[in-house]
Parts: sequence; structure tokens; C-alpha cells
Amino acid sequence: MRPSAVKICRKIDQPKRRRVASRKSTGACYIDVEAEEQNDSEEAEADDLNPENRFRRTTSTDDELANGSGQSPWCDLPDHIMERIFAHLSIRERYYASLTCFSWYQSFALPNVWSNFLVEDETLARLKFNYYSGWQPVLDHSRTQNCLLSVGKLFRGLDFRPLVSFNNMYQFMTLMSWAIEQNHKQKVPREWAGCGYDQSLTTSPCICSNAQIGGSDVGAVRGEPLLDEVLESGCLVLKRLYVINVTMVHCPIMHIGLFLNVQVLVVSPQNIDDDVLTLLADSRVRHLYLFQNRYTPAAIAISPCSVRGWRLLRRDNPNLRVHLRAESTSGAAEILLQPEPAPVHSMIYQSPRTMITSDKLLAAVDVYKYTLAVYGHEMLPDFTSPVEFQDRVDSLLVLMARSCPELAVLMIRERISTATLLIIARTAQNLHHLYVRRSQLVEECDWPKNPDWTDEFYQWLRVSSASVEATEREISQILEVENWRALSDEHYKMTSLTKHVEH
Repeated sequence: MRPSAVKICRKIDQPKRRRVASRKSTGACYIDVEAEEQNDSEEAEADDLNPENRFRRTTSTDDELANGSGQSPWCDLPDHIMERIFAHLSIRERYYASLTCFSWYQSFALPNVWSNFLVEDETLARLKFNYYSGWQPVLDHSRTQNCLLSVGKLFRGLDFRPLVSFNNMYQFMTLMSWAIEQNHKQKVPREWAGCGYDQSLTTSPCICSNAQIGGSDVGAVRGEPLLDEVLESGCLVLKRLYVINVTMVHCPIMHIGLFLNVQVLVVSPQNIDDDVLTLLADSRVRHLYLFQNRYTPAAIAISPCSVRGWRLLRRDNPNLRVHLRAESTSGAAEILLQPEPAPVHSMIYQSPRTMITSDKLLAAVDVYKYTLAVYGHEMLPDFTSPVEFQDRVDSLLVLMARSCPELAVLMIRERISTATLLIIARTAQNLHHLYVRRSQLVEECDWPKNPDWTDEFYQWLRVSSASVEATEREISQILEVENWRALSDEHYKMTSLTKHVEH
């Protein structure tokens, strides 16, 4: 027998050993693997007598799944569920999830996963060191090109979140526009066929926060060039247009009035003026949303349109409705009031710190008393309502119900009495939807007798306001709504007025 064969036989007869090399010494130590396996078997037998053996068996089953001997039921999820799961993941997370199994690998390319593409500062970017700002994300053109080649044909919407680098957004839109232009050629390159070329491709509100271009604030950059290509391709087919906070200063964007078939226009108040209203007067716009959020300049820093501009718009486009909306989770949201000819149909606040004050409510009632149909404050308040009747908003809300004949939807989150609720329901002529918090209802008739009230009415008011249940029964009859109920705080938190103004 050859010496080499003898060595092999000796290695087979000897116990299995594992070699562990040391960094500090050139020698090696050996660990008997068979001894470890024998100890593991003895521990497994002892675990069978342990009350935690069920957990240990589950762990061993998971190990089998990890080793491929079993199959997890996660891979059998239907496509529509996998699409919803992948849609909540970032691009990096989707890639790692696609490496799990073949089923998840196929889910990576499902259409609805990429229908709404989120663009942030770190999207498809690499870090580049800046001597003034440190490491900053810069758009990687090769990554962006590979992304568009792979899933660009599945894009149906682009969602731009608050950006710090305006240059990243500009370069991304440049590459996206170039990919779309490839589809206009007579011989479309096969790899670019269908990339972003769909009439339903839209861009959601673009918000730039503290963005800078060459040291200049983004507010100094005019917003018209951003819509040049959109106007060229969607002038006749676009139905909805959202242009929110494109600039941080007053900068009218004339392009928004050149889309001939737009019916719903959402724009920030700093991007319109009398010239824009003149263009909208000759358009088919039916719903104009003046949207303000925490990125919008303060209401006192924005100038409203003139009375002449709104009068011309109302004369030439009598079916137009204006919706005022303010959103802010960090501070009090203030709506910029437009002058009286503006056909304001709704006023909606979505801010936990905005209170109803006499000056704001009286100004709104005085300006929009003939057109206002929806008014309310969403979200639970971050303040405590006054307790005394003279300090509460009961009389202001009754004044609104009496002065606004078109009021159809009212949402109240502050403390009021059940008697006030009954007076509002009886006074508002066209009120159909009334939302109040049950926890903020005061069960009493704290109104003194009005000389215009009859004795029968005042007696009815005192009896019906004695309890919440009695008030609910009376309001159900007045509003002709079956089983009207005041809302709990949880239900009020989930209630939104969007369904009453969305078209």
C-alpha cells in the first residue's frame, strides 16, 4: 500500500476534527466534531423531557426550512398580497426580499409594485463628499438607467417627497423625459419600449424643502420650465393636475391655465394670480383646490388674488368651485382667505392645534356665506376646549348655521352643548351631514330664552337636550337620517371630509 493511501485510511479511522487557525500563532488546534455531535444528541434527548420541548421542536423545524428540507407557507401568498407587501418596501428592501425564494423573486416584477415610484434624495443615489456640507446623496445615472430599463415601463405615477437637493430631482426628470422620448422615434429601441410612455403617468405634489441650486434658494427659480414637457404631451388629455409648493415665494405659474381639459386643479396659493385666474376662466376647470401645508409660506406672507380677478372668473366660469384646505401637524394651520367673489365651496382644516376663533369664523362667514357648503376641523385636537358657555364656540357655530344657507356638511370637534347641536340642526336649512364628538357634548340647555322663540320651542329644546340619547333621536328626525349618532374619539379620528369634496 502506498504511503498516501495509508494516510487516508488513518484519517478515516480517526475521529472527525475541525481545524481552527490562530491569528497570533502559526500552529493549529483541532476540535473533535464527533464528540460535539454526541453531546448534541444527549442534549436533544434531555430536551424531550423538558416542558420547552415544543419550542425546541419548532426551532428545529425552522432550521429545516432554512436548510431547504421544508417549505415555508410564505412563498404561497397570492400575487395581489405580495404586491401590497412589496409596495411598502424601498428599492433596497425589495431587492433583498426578492432573494428569499423564487416566488418572491417573481413578485419583484409585478406591475402594481412599481405603479407608484417614490423619489427621495437617497433614491438611486450615491454619496459624494462636499467640502461645505459633508457627504451628500447624488443621483447615480447608471443606477437610474438600469432601473428604468428594468421596471420603467411599469411606472404609472411619480411621487416626489420633500427634497433637499433640487438637482437630483431635475436630473431624474431629465433621464425620465429622455426615456419617454425614445418611444416617439419611428424605430423604438427594444430596451426602451414602453418606458414611462403611458397617458396615465402623473406626478404627485412636488415639495422642495430648503432646496438650493448653486447657492440660490429654489424659490428664485421659476416653475414654468418644469411643466413645458408635461404641457406638450398632456395638453389635451390631462384631467387632473397637482402643482403644490413648486416655489417658496410668490411665483404665478401660467402653464396651469393652458391645459384645456383639466377638470380638477390642485395648486398652492402662492402660484396663482389674476392672470392665472383669467386663463382658468376660459378653461373647463370645475374644482380648484387651494392647498396649504407646513411647507407653504405663512398666510400673512402670501397676497390673495384681487376682487376683479375672481369676479371675472366667476362670470366666465360659473360652475367652478373653490376648495380651501390647510394641513399641518406641527403648528396651527391658517387658511388664506380669498376676497368675496371667490366661489368657495369648502373650508377644511387638518391640524391638531387650530382652534375656532371669532375673527376667523366671522371673516369666513362674511365672505363666503352664500357659497360655503362644507366646513370642519379634522383630527383630534391638541388643546382643551373652554368649559364655560361664554368662552365656547356655541354662538359662533349657530351664527354660521343661520348665515350660510348652502351649508350641507359640518364637522365640530370642540366642546358644545346638546342644546347648541339641536339649534344648529334646526337652523341650517340644507344640513345633511353633522359630525360631532360624543365626549365633548355637554348635556344641558345653557341658552337663555330668545325673544323670537316660542314657549313650545324652548320647552322642546330643554327636554330634548337633557341627554345625549334624546338629542340623537331628535337630530335623526330633523336631518332625516336613520339612527344618527355622535362619534367616539376613535371614529372621529378616522372620519374625513374628503369624500364630500372629492370629484
